Amino acid sequence: MRVLIVDDEVNIVEGIEKRIKRFNETIEVYKAYRANEAIDIIKKNQIDVCFVDINMPEMTGLDMISKIEKNIDFVIISGYESFEYAKKAIDLRVYSYIVKPIDKDEFNDVIKKLFNKYNGMDYSDNVRKIINIINEGYFDMDFSLSVLSKKVMLSESYICRIIKKELNLTFIDLLNKIRIEEAKKIINDEKGSLNFKTLYAKVGFSSQQYFNVIFKKYENKTPSEYIKKEVKYL
Repeated sequence: MRVLIVDDEVNIVEGIEKRIKRFNETIEVYKAYRANEAIDIIKKNQIDVCFVDINMPEMTGLDMISKIEKNIDFVIISGYESFEYAKKAIDLRVYSYIVKPIDKDEFNDVIKKLFNKYNGMDYSDNVRKIINIINEGYFDMDFSLSVLSKKVMLSESYICRIIKKELNLTFIDLLNKIRIEEAKKIINDEKGSLNFKTLYAKVGFSSQQYFNVIFKKYENKTPSEYIKKEVKYL
């Protein structure tokens, strides 16, 4: 997924970039500090998502959006909770409207949905449904293949086949990967205030020991080692 951030305030751009990279380091990020600069970037690159401020010098974010003909998901980031701005954003079919100061949970929800949309473009509808349902229930320690089968209304054997075919993963691998990614997001978001002893339960693991084993399997480091690496950037 390729993301463009447009805001005339450097600290806002850098803050949004950090939030995006914390969510997933593979997301490619472009930055612009003027609307005209952003338009030029969009002309030259395949941008999927654009986070844009409304009030900028030379041209507003909404006016900028109206000039873009490419199919891009725009997310408004504004310090103004204005009905008129929101109405125009709706008219322009803006994907989402986030008011400053940015709420962590609201931002994460938006970026997760967009990432799933673009990361799963080549997947079948059934695999996208499976991923979405796991994302909605990974924190439940009792979440299982049987639970997933009932929710997605597909047989367990079929689920296993299409996950293996399209993702080259087993059900358990997919579930654990999602849980570990969520654990990393919690570490990145909470950092110094993180309660490490309860982290494993927040992402659906039944024991600290099993969580440690799975975390190291996917990250090549223990949770403690990962946390030390992240916390030093506070």
